[in-house]
Amino acid sequence: MRRRQGGLGGYLPASPLLVAIITVLTAFGAACAPRPLVAFGERFEAPSTVRLKVLVEDGGVTVTEGPAGAVIVSGEHPEDVHDYAGSLAAGEARIELKRRSSFEARIGQRGAHMEVQVPAGSTVEVDASNGPVRVVGSFEVGRVKASNGPVEVTGGRGALTIEGSNGSIAVDRHEGPLSVRGSNGPLRIEGQRGGAVQLATSNGLIRYSGAIDAGTDNSMESSNGPIEVVVDGTASFALDATTSNSGITSRFAVLDGTKTDARLSGRVGNGEARLTIRTSNGPVEVR
Repeated sequence: MRRRQGGLGGYLPASPLLVAIITVLTAFGAACAPRPLVAFGERFEAPSTVRLKVLVEDGGVTVTEGPAGAVIVSGEHPEDVHDYAGSLAAGEARIELKRRSSFEARIGQRGAHMEVQVPAGSTVEVDASNGPVRVVGSFEVGRVKASNGPVEVTGGRGALTIEGSNGSIAVDRHEGPLSVRGSNGPLRIEGQRGGAVQLATSNGLIRYSGAIDAGTDNSMESSNGPIEVVVDGTASFALDATTSNSGITSRFAVLDGTKTDARLSGRVGNGEARLTIRTSNGPVEVR
C-alpha cells in the first residue's frame, strides 16, 4: 500500500503502523462476520429413565419427553465457536455445548441452541447462559441455573431450585418444594402444590397462583415490583406482608393482627402455614 505525497505527484510507502492497523481491522471484521450454523446430533440407547445433566454456554436449551429407552440430542451452533460432547454411563447422561476459548470464538456471534429428549420420569439438571431454557415434561427437575435468558419449567415434580438473572422465570404445574431466585425479571408461578415456596427477585413482579400447604413456611420477596398471591384450595396461614410506597389488600379476613398502610399481619383461617411477603415500590394483593 502506498500513500500520495502532497504536491510532488509521487508516492511514499504507507507506514508499518498503518499497515498493522488495517490488518488487525480486516481480521477483526472477518471474525465478526456472520458464521454458518453447524448442526449436531446424537442418539443414546438408555434405561427406562436417566439422570440428565445439561451444560450450554452462550446458547439456549430445551428438554422435552422423548421415546422410552433413548436420549436424543439435536441442535446447531456457529461454526468454530462451540464444541459439543455427549456421554451416557451408569444411567447418567451428560450433554455439553461449551464455547471455545479462542479469540475468534470469544467475538463470534451467538445463536447456539440444543434440544434434548429423555424418557418421562427422568431427573433433569440444566446450567445455561445467554439463551432461553425450557424444561417441559413429567420430570424430576432438580436444579435449573440460567443467566441472561428466560426460564420456563412445566410439569415437573420434586424439590426444584431455579437461579436466574436478567430474564423472566415461569413455573407451571410443579409439584414439590420450590425455590426460585431471580434478578431483573418477573417470576410467574402457576398451579404450584406439594411443598414450601421460596420466591425472590429484584426489579420485577411476582405472581403466584397455587396452594399454601399446611405446615410449610413460605416467603415471597421483591424490590421495585408488585406481588400478587392467588391461593388455591383452603386458605389457612399466618400472614406477614409489608411494602413501601404502595398498599396491601387481602380478600381473606385477617384476624388477630395488625393493619397499617405499609403492613398487614395476622391469621387467615386456622393459620396452619406461614406466608411472609416483602416488597418495596409495589402493591401486595392476596386473594
